[in-house]
Amino acid sequence: MRITPIQTLDDVKRVYKFLTDRFTEESRESYQVPFPLADTYSGMMEQIENKQKLQLKAEKRGLLIGFIAAQDKDKNSHDVYIQCIVVRKQYLKSGVGGTLMRSMEYVLRKAGYTVAKINEYEGSNFFFMKSGFTPYLYVTCPSEEAAKNVKHHKLNRMDFVEEYEKDGKFVIKFDVLDEPVQQYKKYFMDLGDSIEASYVYEKIYLKSNSFA
Repeated sequence: MRITPIQTLDDVKRVYKFLTDRFTEESRESYQVPFPLADTYSGMMEQIENKQKLQLKAEKRGLLIGFIAAQDKDKNSHDVYIQCIVVRKQYLKSGVGGTLMRSMEYVLRKAGYTVAKINEYEGSNFFFMKSGFTPYLYVTCPSEEAAKNVKHHKLNRMDFVEEYEKDGKFVIKFDVLDEPVQQYKKYFMDLGDSIEASYVYEKIYLKSNSFA
């Protein structure tokens, strides 16, 4: 298996067709993280222009069997989001997803990113955790009073990590001490109107001169 970055217009066309075909299939198995195809196409074109390496493809004997993409959403931050991982159906659970993830992590660490994040997706929790990512529950509140109420009702199986304000809302981050449970999200959202909750998987990279 050969892992290489998206570098040419031909790469973009091949990957885009692969993604379109893959997401028109009836089922979406593990290692699939959903994403807008149009955004991914523009992201690949931007990568070519900027000569970045945040999108990688996996090939075996000339056949495109996998794709992974990361996105630097905040240019002033050392955080990066892994936007999607897609594996050809017949190669699922054969190690392609793990190899793509390790290859991307190598690129991210070498580029100086210190935190990689992945938004939750049903069916992929075990894969993310097996890859060393920790689930955190983010609860977004419309007011400071709602945020206080959320913290007051914190469950025993989670630890408070931090609270910050973003776009006029109050965000509380919890460390979940066991596997992420969907009922936790509902529990907090039922505390008040306009309270949102979602899991984000995160992995911290220690700064190092070695990327072996």
